Amino acid sequence: MRRVHTERLLGWGLNVLRGSRRPVVVDLCAGSGAIALAAAHDRRDDIVHAVDTDRAFLVDAERNAVDRAAAIGDTPINLHADDVTDLYECRIGDFA
Repeated sequence: MRRVHTERLLGWGLNVLRGSRRPVVVDLCAGSGAIALAAAHDRRDDIVHAVDTDRAFLVDAERNAVDRAAAIGDTPINLHADDVTDLYECRIGDFA
């Protein structure tokens, strides 16, 4: 299923990053990691993080990331099991 709004938002974000050096991309509530994977594929110099509370999603995201990095050479993705809604517990500041 195509996610037109997500594709548009991703396209906008990738355009904003053009010309930046080693940008940090964080995919919050990442699920399968599709947005993080797209960012990792678009640029080989970015630092990509994917965050989700559901470890099952992160297992899928990790498998997808490993498969893509091995097959295509995409940037590795850093996966985090964390709750982005809990500002006291989430270590989002550690991403830079």
